[in-house]
Amino acid sequence: MSKEEKRYFKLFVQGVGQKESSHLRLFNVLSKQKTYNKTAAKKALSFIKNFGATEHYLYQLLLKTLRVYRSSSSTEMRILDSLKDIQILFDCQLYDLAQTTLVDLKKLAIKYDKLYFLPQIYEWQIRIELEGTRFEGIDFNMIKEEYLGTLQQIVNYGQYATTAVEVALLARESGGNKEIQEHLDKIMQATWLQDIEHCQSLSAKLIFWELQSIYYSTHQMEKSLTACLNIIEELHQAGPHMLQQRHKLYSIMIANAAYFAIHLSQWEKVEELLNLIKQLPKKFITPRFQLIAYYVHLILYNHRGELDHVQEVIDAGETLVLQYTNKITLADVAVWKYYVALTHFMKENYDDALPPLEYLRYLEIDKGLQYAARLLTLVTLYEQESFELLDSFLRSNYRFFKKKTDPDSFELTMISCLRQLCKLFVKNSAFKSDADLKQIRDRIKVYYEKQEFWHAYLPYCFDYLAWLDSKIQNVPITKIMKQKSL
Repeated sequence: MSKEEKRYFKLFVQGVGQKESSHLRLFNVLSKQKTYNKTAAKKALSFIKNFGATEHYLYQLLLKTLRVYRSSSSTEMRILDSLKDIQILFDCQLYDLAQTTLVDLKKLAIKYDKLYFLPQIYEWQIRIELEGTRFEGIDFNMIKEEYLGTLQQIVNYGQYATTAVEVALLARESGGNKEIQEHLDKIMQATWLQDIEHCQSLSAKLIFWELQSIYYSTHQMEKSLTACLNIIEELHQAGPHMLQQRHKLYSIMIANAAYFAIHLSQWEKVEELLNLIKQLPKKFITPRFQLIAYYVHLILYNHRGELDHVQEVIDAGETLVLQYTNKITLADVAVWKYYVALTHFMKENYDDALPPLEYLRYLEIDKGLQYAARLLTLVTLYEQESFELLDSFLRSNYRFFKKKTDPDSFELTMISCLRQLCKLFVKNSAFKSDADLKQIRDRIKVYYEKQEFWHAYLPYCFDYLAWLDSKIQNVPITKIMKQKSL
């Protein structure tokens, strides 16, 4: 519970003359606990004879209070409260008032596309008309047509919604499994998943595009990006009221679109999405979403080789991570740490780059992230000219990647190239042979020309070609990145 909710609960309870009640004392004890500890609570309140009953009563009272507190916080809560009002008015035989409330409620449900409430609304409309008997000129055929049409819309929405769950689960489990992929392909070949005209409501349209986004994310990212952008556009066209209602989906789609745009090197689109984030009201931005926005900024700055403002972003992100440790997942923190390390590397602050990379080296949350962190560690040690430590790391990482990857993997090739670079450096004290460097670059370039490499490795992959070009031209890597981004 938030501080405001806790305060409201106390005022609510004390307002009904229960200032010294057992359940309020229990609430005060539990409010001080970081995690629920029933044994400690019972010990602190040993005077309570029936602790279980008090605990249950407190639970019910908390729910009741939160229902009142949040009664106007969402459209769903407002509709549910209005349905209760209609029940009361109907029971009191105040049919005129019930009918007026029902008309307003129906408009609200239609405006916000809350289809699942409409059957209850139509049922109340029929009950009020039949019970009141005083309403003249009622077109029951029209009511019937609207009611049945609404039920069809709900069935249509349910078809998309249940399929979206199935596709999401299969996509998560596929991992290159041919049978699962074939099953996914078969599902997505359905006629109603090929044409958005089959969607009978905004909710169905949004799920239609979500399905496209999920399905194409591993092999046709352009379509996934288009799907995310279509959801953003659909919500914009629906109006501010719908944008506010679906702000979580809107934020998620901006984040997903940025992810795909980065994969596809559509940097102008990334910048457009960041501008959308800046326009979002603060209440739409969760700590997790804010952290994503920060590391998308870092990616964009690194791509352009423009590092003047990166420290401001790093400081803001680090503060956010410390402030909201319980609201940001370890996976998101790990991605953030990687981009912080990469940014320090780009700034040639190699000592600052190593600690977050060390944090990621054994963190088995995301295979691509872990591999990228290990390789960036090796490149950082090379830049530091810590060749003795680098030699040890090259051997240990060779063993690690030999067990985890194919013999011709990018990771093992990079280790081979770094060994070759070390020999050149020690032999010459400085690079004199551009031919040797270009030969190493050609070995790496082969992987950059493979589409499957990018899909598996980006957005974590450091631009090793730009790094080697900076060695060949003897200029900072930021200069190469600026040239490439023009």
